[in-house]
Amino acid sequence: MKFYKTVDGVMNYIRRNKQSGKEQSINEVLMCGMGVYAYSDVVTYSGVKNLTKSSDTFYHFTDESELKRFIEYLQKSDGYLYVA
Repeated sequence: MKFYKTVDGVMNYIRRNKQSGKEQSINEVLMCGMGVYAYSDVVTYSGVKNLTKSSDTFYHFTDESELKRFIEYLQKSDGYLYVA
């Protein structure tokens, strides 16, 4: 487990590891290693994107600005950022 102090630190980690094949989670909600994705209901709750009409369990991030806002939400709501 590694803790990060900044959103940019986590963004850099994701950029380096998003297709590594080694699945990692950030705050047990956001996953990377085989793409970058999070639980759809948490993405909706965060306000980043409204997925209430989607039946998909996961939302796959393709837009870095959405991803950054989601990580900012995780840091604000949890008070920390960690990769496990």
